[in-house]
Amino acid sequence: MSNSSTKIVVIGPCYPYRGGIATFVSYLCNLLNKHFDVTLINYSMLYPSVLFPGKTQYDESKDLVFSFENKRLFSSLNPFSWVRTANEIKKLNPDIIIMDWWNPFFALCFRGLYIFLPKEYKKKILIVAENVVSHEGRSIDKLLTKIGITIGNAYIVLSDKVKEQISYYAGNKTIYKSNLPIYDSFDTVHKVHTRKEVCYKINDGDFVLLFFGYIRKYKGLDIALESMPAILEKIPNAKLLVVGESYDDWAAYEAIIHAHDLQNHVEVVSEYVPNEEVEKYFSVSDLVLLPYRNATQSGILNIAYGFDKPVVATSVGGFTEFIEEGKTGLLVKEVSPESFANGVINFYNNYRNVDFKTNIQKIVAANSFDKIIEYVKDFGANIR
Repeated sequence: MSNSSTKIVVIGPCYPYRGGIATFVSYLCNLLNKHFDVTLINYSMLYPSVLFPGKTQYDESKDLVFSFENKRLFSSLNPFSWVRTANEIKKLNPDIIIMDWWNPFFALCFRGLYIFLPKEYKKKILIVAENVVSHEGRSIDKLLTKIGITIGNAYIVLSDKVKEQISYYAGNKTIYKSNLPIYDSFDTVHKVHTRKEVCYKINDGDFVLLFFGYIRKYKGLDIALESMPAILEKIPNAKLLVVGESYDDWAAYEAIIHAHDLQNHVEVVSEYVPNEEVEKYFSVSDLVLLPYRNATQSGILNIAYGFDKPVVATSVGGFTEFIEEGKTGLLVKEVSPESFANGVINFYNNYRNVDFKTNIQKIVAANSFDKIIEYVKDFGANIR
């Protein structure tokens, strides 16, 4: 197929929705649109309000880091929208249909759309899988995933962990391996922030640890908090900066803070951070913490790399692929407060001897997300 005439329909969330999935889809569409004729079909409804754990599903940022013109047609739960979306696809007559998959909750709408698509379009579906099953691992996830994700004729994954998971459902279908892009566009203003301006508890001489993003059980904030007493024994000037909206009961985390008398060592910004404010929290931090219980890949890791910030992370999921031990961060083998504390302490004792910034910049320069263009071309050339 000719690149100039190849038409692609992408189905996935983007602005006005917020969060990492919407950011990724917008980034993907902007990249694809440099090579193909891309139409993005957005969700008219993503999650029902009663099921959404946060304050809002919508991006209230003043600055849009990534966006893409879109048609809000597709609903996760409304079958009539599946018919409308199928009709829109027929009208657009694309050569390739790319669907973004990240959660089994969307299995029924994927399958519903597939049912209403004419036969000639069913063979054109390429699925980009950011996750396979949800991080929380509900018992019904495998069934829902089988219902939804198997409509794809080939798959693009962003980590070896997801490739391993999707192999169970893909059979003999092609699986292409790419990487999550490095998001280096949040630093849009290059303002200089003093630490006091950002958080009143943080002083210039403090060693600042940053936990950033949605607070959910699998991301291990409790592990980071439980590790702080041991960290403070060796690094008395350590401060933990927790920034993000909690999807869990915050009282459990507050209890840990009080149980270990950490009130003067932990600063909490309990809200979703708009794009224009992301930079200030990374700019005042020395180290980004990723104490995850499980992971595929992490947008937070790539945002950290975008700000040249090293990380300490647990050795789960895709972290082992994307963190170069001793060069861009440290990996902790055991998912426990004790091991995580040792990881942070080891980093502190050695970080002055390593040029983490240069090493991270090399990783950013070598990011291979652009390979996705070749994968899409290959998929299109093999449609029969």
